[in-house]
Amino acid sequence: MVDLQFMKLPLSGDFSVFKLLFGMACAMAAISTVFASTPLVGPALATSLEASRGGVDMQPLVAALRPAALVTLGWNVLYYNLLGSQVWTLAVVKIFEFAQPDDVDESYHRVAARWSANTLEQAPVFLSSLWLYALFADSASAGTLGALYLVTRLFYPLCYAWIGRFTFGFEPITQTGYGVVGVFWLGTYMALLDQGWLWWVTSVGAVPAALTGF
Repeated sequence: MVDLQFMKLPLSGDFSVFKLLFGMACAMAAISTVFASTPLVGPALATSLEASRGGVDMQPLVAALRPAALVTLGWNVLYYNLLGSQVWTLAVVKIFEFAQPDDVDESYHRVAARWSANTLEQAPVFLSSLWLYALFADSASAGTLGALYLVTRLFYPLCYAWIGRFTFGFEPITQTGYGVVGVFWLGTYMALLDQGWLWWVTSVGAVPAALTGF
């Protein structure tokens, strides 16, 4: 055990830092080997050489899907960080001893577990709705509304850590998420039924349309 004063690094046992470093080295070797041995062909949207020679330009489609793709990537990064913070609450007490068991109460681990679990619980509906809306209704607002969803999710762990339990104090975050998904549903529904989502939004106005989806 190496004592750094502010934390301790175990050199043996289940949580030895040598095991951690060995695992990281194995992962880096495996990933770099597989990636380096794979011939790169470009995105799936433009893998046909014949299509590219025939003048098919896939860039407009790639550009249209970029906002939804970036939101999806952002969600992945956010979720992994929330999940990591949940694991970290255990590590700071039981492995690296930043804090002692007496320094935290029973809600310490439970609160951290809830913010990653809640994000995961909402993921299937949000991500599927995001892509359906981007593909069939409107790719631009899929990106902006998706970004709004991510921003509100960033505040979820802060609110939970501050309040320490579920209350209606979370409603600005919760209702924003529900509203964004509602717009995605309405837009996709109207687009798939040939009702003209963009035409309808132009007719009634963006704010009434958004509130209708909500």
